[in-house]
Amino acid sequence: MPAPPPAAPRAARAAAAAALLLGPLLLLPLLFGSADPYEYWELADDLIASARDWRTPDPPRQAPLPPLPPSPSRAAVLIETKAAAKLPAVVANAAAVLPPDWRLQLFLSEAARALAAGAPELAPLLASGRAFFSPLPEGYAAVDGWWDYQTLLLSRQLWRAVAGEHVLLFQLDTAMCAASPHKIGDYLSYDYVGAPWTRERWGDAPGGNGGLSLRRRSRMLAALDALAPGGPQQGGGGGPQEGAAGPPWAMSALDAPRAVGNEDQTFSVLLAAMGAHLPTRDVARTFAVETVFYGAPFGVHKFWAYMTAEQSERLFEFCPEARVAAAP
Repeated sequence: MPAPPPAAPRAARAAAAAALLLGPLLLLPLLFGSADPYEYWELADDLIASARDWRTPDPPRQAPLPPLPPSPSRAAVLIETKAAAKLPAVVANAAAVLPPDWRLQLFLSEAARALAAGAPELAPLLASGRAFFSPLPEGYAAVDGWWDYQTLLLSRQLWRAVAGEHVLLFQLDTAMCAASPHKIGDYLSYDYVGAPWTRERWGDAPGGNGGLSLRRRSRMLAALDALAPGGPQQGGGGGPQEGAAGPPWAMSALDAPRAVGNEDQTFSVLLAAMGAHLPTRDVARTFAVETVFYGAPFGVHKFWAYMTAEQSERLFEFCPEARVAAAP
């Protein structure tokens, strides 16, 4: 009897499943006449729930991850194109809570950069070099809205430009809580940490929200390589190669995979399939709160949109820094 064919690589099967299940979701805004992804979120949930009924577990195998770099550097990264009045205060909050070996890398538009450069609270940080500006990657200078941001986060250009191996990604609707007993160093062993999603939406699968998230740069690039047409690419290089096999949804003209709409869901699914070191839900909720309540987190992301009034007030009292993040 001939030997059975070898099993498909786990990452390739994960990408194929994502294409089959989630690729059509990208057409839903066109069908329903809306570009707002949250209007068809329930449809996505139904499809994901249906997939759980027929998917088969992957056999155990060696995780296809490269060795980690020695003595990793650390960078807190903000990507923002709007010149929001609260921007300097949000950056100053990150500088105050993070240890001094964390540099603050600011990918800003010209208007946002001018605001930050003229802010008195950021002047010492910029003068010392702890905070510094970086240009938005070529082709992304006009990032505007949800989809542009997701595409940028799923681009190799961005992750190649990030100045640290440990990367704390934060946004204007996030805050870090000085009173928390949990510190950023508690989570450095993980490849990706974000606020856990509700079990109704995500089950017990690992992963979490990307708005305030701690990631390893090398793992982000490895995950993007696994999603590229034709399988993993060596050295994290390039866009789609001429003649490479792969469906057209997997790579955009700007070198960004689009198998899943949300970048944080994409990375969560890929990293879990690749055997990355991800925290449990109980650990992740101590890192950040978004939709799952915890009373003393390291940080928060837009919890006021999801918590009860009582829960929100408890978090605002514990983490007064969040009041700035909650401002328009």
